[in-house]
Amino acid sequence: MTICPIADEAVAWQTWQSVTAYLQALGEALDREPSALSDEGRAWLEQARDRATAMNPLAERVSKLRGGPESESVQDIP
Repeated sequence: MTICPIADEAVAWQTWQSVTAYLQALGEALDREPSALSDEGRAWLEQARDRATAMNPLAERVSKLRGGPESESVQDIP
């Protein structure tokens, strides 16, 4: 049971920021290396970036505040 959904969203947003920063730093480190990224590595990085994008709670909250469709997985703020 969630006591404060907005706090949960804030924590999710902080986690998303950390994951996004990590993936950006990883991409920059790979860019500095002279060897090419393998196809498997490229696929992993692309999938990780897609998952990170899906972690961002802002898009869903903005949609809700503008009257858009609501996900069943996120509770309303009373």
